[in-house]
Amino acid sequence: MPYPAPDPRNFTRPGGIALYVDAGNGFEHLGNIDITKMTAEAKNDELEIESQLSGEARTAEILIIKRSETYKFPLQEITHENLQRYFCGGDIIPVDPGSAAVVDQKLTLSGALLASLGQYGLSAVTVRQFFDYVFRKEADGSFTDLSVEADTIGGTPFDFITDPDQEFYFLKNTPFKEFYSDLAVNGDYAGLTVKYWNGSWTAVADLGGTGKDFDADGKINFTQPSDQVKKLINGVMAYALQVKVTGITIAATINCFRQNAVQNTDYILDPGQASGTLLAGRVGRLSGGFLADGEEVKVSYTYTTWESLTFPVAMAQYARLAARIDYLTTKGTQMRRHIPACHIKPDGAISFDSKKELQIPVSLQVLDDYANNPTMPYGWKEVL
Repeated sequence: MPYPAPDPRNFTRPGGIALYVDAGNGFEHLGNIDITKMTAEAKNDELEIESQLSGEARTAEILIIKRSETYKFPLQEITHENLQRYFCGGDIIPVDPGSAAVVDQKLTLSGALLASLGQYGLSAVTVRQFFDYVFRKEADGSFTDLSVEADTIGGTPFDFITDPDQEFYFLKNTPFKEFYSDLAVNGDYAGLTVKYWNGSWTAVADLGGTGKDFDADGKINFTQPSDQVKKLINGVMAYALQVKVTGITIAATINCFRQNAVQNTDYILDPGQASGTLLAGRVGRLSGGFLADGEEVKVSYTYTTWESLTFPVAMAQYARLAARIDYLTTKGTQMRRHIPACHIKPDGAISFDSKKELQIPVSLQVLDDYANNPTMPYGWKEVL
């Protein structure tokens, strides 16, 4: 049979390689690497066994008696973690530690993965839901933007729907399956419908929660549609809910639409560490909570600051880690190489050249992990 023609969709994208390491607290990206200088070498030490049964010395078998695999690459991001690994450094010590606060940092929570906030030693953490846009479409077809007030506690209350010819829209850049209505005045509506967009406006399934009729404070939840797609509304392309009514006895007045998530119910928190081995704080979604897979939230927290960081050099063994190398093809297929045990080691001198960026030359030495992975002691590959 003829060989198939090359398929450029299977080619690896230039720059489409990412390296992650795990010191026991989840995978973290090592930062940008110069892939033009990245090499991978698989090496076998062999024993050649000869047979002389024919009267001549001939190779009867070749036995592999030692296997090794090494990746070499320069790290281009001069972080304290990368320097610590290169110099076999001891514990990192913050000098003149203090604290600072972040309010409403956006973070996307996908699956059961922990997402890093990029800061260390977190405390007073809150995770909350929000809408990117909240619009009321007026009877004349114009739109009133209520996004800021809808996300503000203690702001100016605003009208929900006061005319059956109005429409109300909740828009978010990421999926959602629940929100909370905080009312200043409880409404009394007839013929209230909540719909999502899948190419046409379609009623959500299993609409529930004490706030679903906008006649009381409370949650409004529904079965997350599998066929929902983004809709362009008032110049914004987003996942949208549309609310309409046919009759009004009392028009609701809204304080805000926002909901705090509950730790260990809706999300889990790893506050990280701000001394010793520095670990960035992370947040992960819990599947049993109200946050949708892939939903963006706002996180507020206090974190540890410092004037500088120090660590003693030549104090530790090579860093023993797990690693993961991700490859991205031109057709979007992601391939992953899992390495359950490895060392990060120095691999040459750091050179100072005013004509190029500073680089840290290191190697990743794959280790035998037979005790934990007897069938794949050197790791495995996966196509995602």
